[in-house]
Amino acid sequence: MHNISLPISKSIMNRLLLLQAVHSLPLTDTSNDMADDIKTLHYALTLIAANDSQLLTLDLNNCGTAMRFLTAYCAQKEGLQVLLTGSPRMQQRPIRQLVEALQTLGADISYTNRQGFPPLLVKGKQLTKQAITLPDPKSTQFVSALMMIGVEVKTNIHSPYIDLTQYCIDHLNTLLL
Repeated sequence: MHNISLPISKSIMNRLLLLQAVHSLPLTDTSNDMADDIKTLHYALTLIAANDSQLLTLDLNNCGTAMRFLTAYCAQKEGLQVLLTGSPRMQQRPIRQLVEALQTLGADISYTNRQGFPPLLVKGKQLTKQAITLPDPKSTQFVSALMMIGVEVKTNIHSPYIDLTQYCIDHLNTLLL
């Protein structure tokens, strides 16, 4: 019999890390053989946890998942002030739909360069917990980001990634009970 080592799923690990941060749980350790996306998100969440309410600048390079998930996470983290930025390519990736959904909940997010695109200045505050309708999202990660901070999202799309997010949320909730 042979043992096969499979790489850790970026999709699962990034969701796990964000959910751990949302619930103030210790972050799962990362290793050098993990994908850059995972290491970037872990590092950013570690810096946020250690922040003493100074303006924090997080350069997420090309990590779109980290940009989307952290936009939602930081928006609901009271007292946090963070500039989320990235590579020139990251600054061409649209994020308006997620920002507007968060602003509907009361988020304080502004664009520091071009409207609808990173970099974003996010000032964390308590958000309302009303349901959000997100028709035809440009990214399923917008839906997942909102779901992981506890927002009920109504959407007309079905995606295995949204199902994965719900599975991770349900699994963590079962462990927390």
